[in-house]
Amino acid sequence: IDQLVGNERNLHDKLIGNNTYAMEKLSVEPIIVPRSHDKDVWSFPSYRHSAVNYNNMNYYLFYLLNVLLFALPLALFEINLEKDSGWGGAFPKNRWYGKSFIRGTAFAKILTKITKLEAPLNYHVIIMILFPTVFTLEYFFGTRNIWLVIACFWGVNFFADLFWFSFNWHFHSMKELLKGPNGSISWHKGWTKISKTSYLPTVYPLWFGLSIIFFILALYL
Repeated sequence: IDQLVGNERNLHDKLIGNNTYAMEKLSVEPIIVPRSHDKDVWSFPSYRHSAVNYNNMNYYLFYLLNVLLFALPLALFEINLEKDSGWGGAFPKNRWYGKSFIRGTAFAKILTKITKLEAPLNYHVIIMILFPTVFTLEYFFGTRNIWLVIACFWGVNFFADLFWFSFNWHFHSMKELLKGPNGSISWHKGWTKISKTSYLPTVYPLWFGLSIIFFILALYL
């Protein structure tokens, strides 16, 4: 009887061992698509690299969509409103959006010193509220990469302003912009010389540079 019991146990262990080995052969290691904020990623190298490339392509697309669907429409909208008088110069002065509740105050002077721009009208204050609102929604309902959202924020600021001058059909705005302090663009208060006779607003390299820096952080962090 003891011998029969022993033989039965050996047969049972052998069957269990074979089944375990078979399951190990059939099983596939799980692949977790890495994201920028994941610290421990278990995946095959080929899948890991393809997933990273896929994420990077999504980041480029996300940035491009912000430029095309936010910066460009905003620039065209403001061209239609302001025509050849930028920074709300064509707005009716008796309307609330054409007035400025901070102009002439100490805060306006500090703001101009920091931003190198004229004191904002009430319209611009609404736009300043709109920007963080849109990008906050993009973070929670789009990408969860904070670096990418910040990169898009600075990129939209840069491209929206540049598009206003590039596509303004009411006057030779780009020519006037390149004249810098010698032209008619009065709302930009700081200028950077880029050639013997050409200038760009000081905020342009700042905004674009910040956008590039944060986009690189989005790709590698």
